[in-house]
Amino acid sequence: YCPGGTGSEMPCPAGKYCPAGQASPVPCLGGYVCPTAGTCNLTVCECGTYCPPGSSASQTCEEGFYCPQGSPAALPCPSGAICPAGVCNYTVTECGFYAAAGSVVATPCTSGQYCPAGAGSAEDCPAGYYCPTTCTKVPCPCGSYCPAGSTAPTPCTAGNYCPVVPGSPPGPGNSAEKPCLAGFFCPTDGLCEPTECNCTYTCPQDGMTAPNLCPVGYLCYSTGNFSCDEYSTPEAPIICPGSGPCPYGYVCEQEGACGQARCAPGFCCDDDPLNPFVGTCIISRKTTAAGTEKVGGGTTTPPPLETSTPCASCQAGYYCPENSVEPIPCTAGSYCPAGSCAPKPCDCGKFCPAGSSQPMECRGGHYCEYKATAETPCQGGYVCPPGSCNQTLCLCGTKCPVGAQVVSKCAPPFYCPNNGMTNQTICPIGFHCPDIAMCAPIECPLGTWVSCEGKVRCDNCTTGRYCPTVTQTILCPPGSYCPLASSAPTPCPSGFFCPLGSKAPQPCPGGFYCPTHASIQILCVEGGYCPAGSTAPTPCEANFACPYGATDPVPCEPGFGSAPGSPLCSPLGTGRRALKAAKDEEVLTAGAAEGSSRRETAVFFNSALYAAGSFAILVAVGFVVRKISSPKVDGK
Repeated sequence: YCPGGTGSEMPCPAGKYCPAGQASPVPCLGGYVCPTAGTCNLTVCECGTYCPPGSSASQTCEEGFYCPQGSPAALPCPSGAICPAGVCNYTVTECGFYAAAGSVVATPCTSGQYCPAGAGSAEDCPAGYYCPTTCTKVPCPCGSYCPAGSTAPTPCTAGNYCPVVPGSPPGPGNSAEKPCLAGFFCPTDGLCEPTECNCTYTCPQDGMTAPNLCPVGYLCYSTGNFSCDEYSTPEAPIICPGSGPCPYGYVCEQEGACGQARCAPGFCCDDDPLNPFVGTCIISRKTTAAGTEKVGGGTTTPPPLETSTPCASCQAGYYCPENSVEPIPCTAGSYCPAGSCAPKPCDCGKFCPAGSSQPMECRGGHYCEYKATAETPCQGGYVCPPGSCNQTLCLCGTKCPVGAQVVSKCAPPFYCPNNGMTNQTICPIGFHCPDIAMCAPIECPLGTWVSCEGKVRCDNCTTGRYCPTVTQTILCPPGSYCPLASSAPTPCPSGFFCPLGSKAPQPCPGGFYCPTHASIQILCVEGGYCPAGSTAPTPCEANFACPYGATDPVPCEPGFGSAPGSPLCSPLGTGRRALKAAKDEEVLTAGAAEGSSRRETAVFFNSALYAAGSFAILVAVGFVVRKISSPKVDGK
């Protein structure tokens, strides 16, 4: 650099840089290094190091920090990532590990904790879920409960139940078991729902594992009972099991009965009032008429065989083989329309609980195999439209949560890479996911960059910067330019100059020259001239003058001349003869008393001092030099 007024060059100190024509050194910019004295251009700081402003050497990135290329300072390692010393970028922790901000190594999670990829801390497996591994979180199924920190579901104990939780999955299931309330009982472990007490039983308190049988002489409801004798009146008699002779034509069972009932057609009721059970008559005693009430009580007596009528048709939900004396309930997995001699197997896509008269259509989100007794929920990763015989695997590009009856296509910015997925995966950094039903993300091309995950398009690298990878964007260095979507700097061509962060090369102006990779325009040297777009000075020809910063050569005036490469013109002779030879000379003669002659001429020259006879000419760049008068010599 050349300090003002010194007229001499000084070496650029380390930590600064000095492009041509500088009056003082420029401090090295942050993210760049100026390692030695006499540096003309900046050097970008390598990745894994950082360079504060004024750096003469890069500094290695410390542990717990990361340093992309061109970093002016080390960046703190974020939560959920690790940063050993000297790294260009942070590394996201794998599932099963966690890392607090500024970590060098990841810490493994312990059993009962859940740590997805990128976890910043170890967290207990949430309540309502269980975590068989530290990478996996599963909603607690019905019939079980999962307190925080569970590694497996805990079956609900007898006397309690764990219902289906709305929204689960994917939401949480039960975090605690629920006691069976009065009016219900829960006989076994692992129940999803309690069993309601009917009129045959009573469940008077919470947490019952078995109901109480309705005692003789009482009628029962879900949470209690009452005495028939206490509430019965002659006007409104109440007939209870075991409470006196059974009226004619009624059935009065022992304990556990719901109440009185008429004797059904096709059956007979024993005359013994102490043993009033419903029984089937043998063929010779069969009757089709219900008994009719008569004074005195007792039960019906079957008519003689010759008055019997033909057997009744088998009712729906039952089947009656040949010579049946009573209908048989239809077995589970089969159905029995009215008049069936044998059960009919349930077709696939339908299900038949015990006692079915017709098969039932399998609902969407379920499937029913051949002879199914109940619907089976569709598993996650499969789809089951209404009437499905089995579950169908969902293909890549789609997702199917538990109980899906239609396939859902993965939507941007997500993709579904595998068959049988229940959830979609967010597009990773460096890729984009613009379409629906994508099986794989599309890698972004060079010249684009992606700042985060979940992108539907790749952004072009901005002008004045270049992107060597799709996750880096770096300021264009001096001596190069970077148009839109640059993956590398483009060298500045000859005749142009490109300062730091150039979007396009700038034409070299007249009076300057710009060699290849120029970061600034350089002032044209004396003895040469530089038209606009010059890559180097053009030597001045003979009889032309070329001062500093000349755009074109200046022809010498008459009486003056120059050698090739001269910055100025010199007189061809000495004294008045040489001056008279000048084309533009004007001589003004003054009076004898004044005894002097004066002349003014505007001349532009580079710094030099010449003597010509008795005339002194002072030459300076860009100034008008006035010839000073001198007295006559020898009367001439």
